[in-house]
Amino acid sequence: MKSLQDAADEVRENSLQMAEGRPEQEVIAAACLLANDPNAKVRLQLATTLWGWQDPVASRALIHLAQASGHIEMIRAAVLSSALPHLTALAKASEKAKMPDAMTDGLLQTAAGAGNAEALSLLMAPLLDRAMADADVETTVKHTTAVGSAWQALQRKGARLAALAATQTGTADWQSLVATETALAEKLRRMADAASTPLRVRIAAAAALLAYDDKPSARDRAAGDDAARDRNCRFQDSRRSAEVQWE
Repeated sequence: MKSLQDAADEVRENSLQMAEGRPEQEVIAAACLLANDPNAKVRLQLATTLWGWQDPVASRALIHLAQASGHIEMIRAAVLSSALPHLTALAKASEKAKMPDAMTDGLLQTAAGAGNAEALSLLMAPLLDRAMADADVETTVKHTTAVGSAWQALQRKGARLAALAATQTGTADWQSLVATETALAEKLRRMADAASTPLRVRIAAAAALLAYDDKPSARDRAAGDDAARDRNCRFQDSRRSAEVQWE
């Protein structure tokens, strides 16, 4: 399709809409070249169009968009909406090259919801490792919150890593993953219990454990309520700040 190479942005964007789902390899290849298009609207349309192609070329284009344009909210949303047929490829790519945190979190949510065990293990392993590492307060809260978000996604699906591990044939990596998860849960319990732990870290740890535990303790439920109030306060502060800026 020559129109995919047209000088006008609107023509390239419209051509991608027309190309969606077409099986010809030359069409898929020409469309995927637009992953480097200078126009964000064209890249946004490509991210949406790629949902219709279960093809390695399409997967590579979506990976490029996830890595290069994932910081743009609308393109990130489009990539995630097209992720399902390319989920394992995206998860493998996230191991090799850094993606925006919001993109990785979205892929984790998608993998958990889809029950894609391979993608889930690839995405969870580095996340758990980062949360296990000692770090400053800001980094610890960030990584703990990300793990809690992943556990929440699994909880909504009614799944646990240990249960998924039991269904896998190659169990060595899964056993290591479950062992790391168990060790992290114990670390979070110690952090939540220790009076010397900074309050923000205690709140994040207890909130994450709410999603991990089948029957959270009263202490964890109370800390989870504190976490919700903390998020609401920060939201209200940011909203008031935005209102001041617009005045």
